Amino acid sequence: MNIDRFLSRIGYIGNTEPSLEVLAALQQSFLLTIPFENLDIHRGIKLDFSEAAVYEKLVMQRRGGVCYENNGLFHDALKALGFEVEFIAAVMFPKVGVTVRNDHMALLVRVEGKQYLVDVGNGKAFGDPVPLKSDHISLSENVSYRVAAFDEKRLALFSRDLNSDDSEWLPRYAFTADPVSREDFLEACEYIETSPDSVFTRSRIVSLLTSDGRITLSQRMTSESDEVKQDQSEIVLTTTVADQATTEVITQEEERELLAVQFGLVLSEKANANESVLVLNSSILGKNSSSNKLTEHYIRAWQKFHPHGKAIVRDLTVNPVPSLKPESFAAWSAPADERSGEQQYLADKSNELIDQVKACDTLVVAAPMYNFSVPVELKNAQDNMARVGITFRYTEQGPEGLLGKGKQVIVVHTRGGQFQGTPEDGITPMFDSYFRMLGFEHIKHVWAEGLSLGEETAAAAMGAAAAELTLLAA
Repeated sequence: MNIDRFLSRIGYIGNTEPSLEVLAALQQSFLLTIPFENLDIHRGIKLDFSEAAVYEKLVMQRRGGVCYENNGLFHDALKALGFEVEFIAAVMFPKVGVTVRNDHMALLVRVEGKQYLVDVGNGKAFGDPVPLKSDHISLSENVSYRVAAFDEKRLALFSRDLNSDDSEWLPRYAFTADPVSREDFLEACEYIETSPDSVFTRSRIVSLLTSDGRITLSQRMTSESDEVKQDQSEIVLTTTVADQATTEVITQEEERELLAVQFGLVLSEKANANESVLVLNSSILGKNSSSNKLTEHYIRAWQKFHPHGKAIVRDLTVNPVPSLKPESFAAWSAPADERSGEQQYLADKSNELIDQVKACDTLVVAAPMYNFSVPVELKNAQDNMARVGITFRYTEQGPEGLLGKGKQVIVVHTRGGQFQGTPEDGITPMFDSYFRMLGFEHIKHVWAEGLSLGEETAAAAMGAAAAELTLLAA
């Protein structure tokens, strides 16, 4: 998991050291940005709540999901941040004396010496994490929540509607504190996405907490001869503000607009079809190059996570960019119909590279260290990418990047010695300044150093770099 991308996805900026305060803030940020939704069930797309799949869908595709997906992703993120977190299994709307399958996934987090119930996949928000052994009452959306004993073996999350003066505490779901695994939910997931008795096959829902309430799109399916007929039921928009709910029937066109604008969901028929990565290799060592081996590893990992995406590898030693010369500036500034043959060639090669970078979502730059600098082939590419008025411009506040907005760049450093963090490493800050000037918002560095300090040191460095690149590929 790329934890920075996850935090960016949920709009979280702040301390990430494990604490109850940070846990509550992360849970709230998740609920405000990632919707609870079951649209894939009605699109005929089988749910996959493996670690890689939920990251791809919820973070990279910016979708939402059901409990197995939303809580699965939150579990993985909390674990990556150092929290002690486990999956637990629950039964929705339980009845005393009645035993049914555990159909809901929730999380149990131990922090500051206590266990807390955490849930970002229930279609409701119950406020701060709820301690298991306490009289604590949490409040959200004008509903009170608490954890208490349900029967001799189980606890339950109880809720009480504050909109009604005579409302009682009712169990929303019952659970035990025994940890379970993802695989324990496979049967339940199969049921909720295939059974005609499942609430998820009987209705479509997209719901998102807002700063002042909640917005929900719902559509109840009508059943005829065991076939779900989506077009026979109304699409209802429910908006809750300050505990006051309003509903209206909307059209399918209005629904598509609301999904995009209000929920940030854009559904495509082929996930990741337009996702792309561009790799720029620059080592003169070809197949024997450590940097080329690492970028090749990244591509293999990326293609597993993005099976429909497009990967382009450009070897700058085979398909080079011309070095910078006076004719280059003349070529870039001259009108196309006034360029000489040489100028046209120089302009075309520069434009070709810039167009490749524009078309990608992620740029991967292999940067082996040659005599405390980068290969000349890579430096030529940098010079041809940095063009005033095309890829950046000068303003009173300084350079403004035009090329890298919304893109990620990963710089893969390979070095015989160990220079990271020392005054001898002038390459890393140079790339930071360079890519910031071009407007790249996410700059990542991966180092494999000490490659000339013995086989054991080299193997360890290459392995660690490969593992980091796998996480960045997800």
